[in-house]
Amino acid sequence: MENKVLTASLKRPAERGYKIMTHLVAGYPSFKSNLALIKAMAAAGVDLIEIQIPFSEPIADGSTITRANQVALERGATLEKVFHFMEQATRAVSIPILVMTYYNIPFRLGLDNFFRKCQGMGVCGIIIPDIPFDDEKENYFQAIKNYPLSPIIVISPNTKDDRLNKISKVAAGFIYTTLKIGTTGSKKKLSDEGLRYLKKLKKSFPIPLAAGFGLSDKEQVKTVSAYSDIIVIGSHIMELLDQKKLAGVKDFLLEIT
Repeated sequence: MENKVLTASLKRPAERGYKIMTHLVAGYPSFKSNLALIKAMAAAGVDLIEIQIPFSEPIADGSTITRANQVALERGATLEKVFHFMEQATRAVSIPILVMTYYNIPFRLGLDNFFRKCQGMGVCGIIIPDIPFDDEKENYFQAIKNYPLSPIIVISPNTKDDRLNKISKVAAGFIYTTLKIGTTGSKKKLSDEGLRYLKKLKKSFPIPLAAGFGLSDKEQVKTVSAYSDIIVIGSHIMELLDQKKLAGVKDFLLEIT
C-alpha cells in the first residue's frame, strides 16, 4: 500500500524545482540533538527526512554514517528508544518522515510487528537497502501492502535492466538510487557514470526519483537536480554536525534550499 501523505507531498511541486531529503542516525549524537536537528531541517525547507535505525553492521554506509551508528549504539540507542524518538519526530514536524534500516531488524521483529510499529509511529515509508528483493519467500512486498507504508526500493548503477523492470512493478512512493556503486560518503566530484545512470532511470520509472550517496555542496545538488526529483543529503549532514554543530547544518541547508 502506498502512503497517501507521502504521495501527496511528492505531487506538490517544489519552487526550487527539486525536493530535498535529509538523513540522520537516531541517537547520534543524542536523541535530544536529533529532535533539534529535524526541527531545523523542516524550518530550513527540507521536504522529507530519513531516520536511520542504528545497526551494528550498516553495510551500505561509509565511514561517517557507520561511525554514527556505532556511537549511537554505544550510547544506548535501543530499538525501543528509537521507536519512541520517531513518535516524537513525526509529531514535531509536518513533513513526511521515513524509516531507514537494514533487513535484520524487521526480520527479527517479524514483518507485521515491524510494520505495525512503523504505522503507529506515524512514518510514511520504509527504506531497506539490503532487502532481498528476489527472495519471494520473505514476503516483504506482499506483507507491506496491508499497511499505509510506501516500500522505498534502493538501486544502484549496477542494477540490471531485468531487475529494474521487476522493481518498477512493486515500487511505491519513489525510487532511491545511489550515484555510485559502493557505500555512502560525501565526495568532491560526481561521476559521469552516475549522471548517465540518472538520465536512463528518469525514462524507466513513472514515480519520482531520489538520488544520493555522496552529495556535499550546492553545485552538486544543482547538477543532480537536472535528472532527479529528490536530492538526498546524508553523510555531509553528519560531517557538518560533527565539525560545525547545528549552526553549520542550518547554514548548509539554507544554502541548498
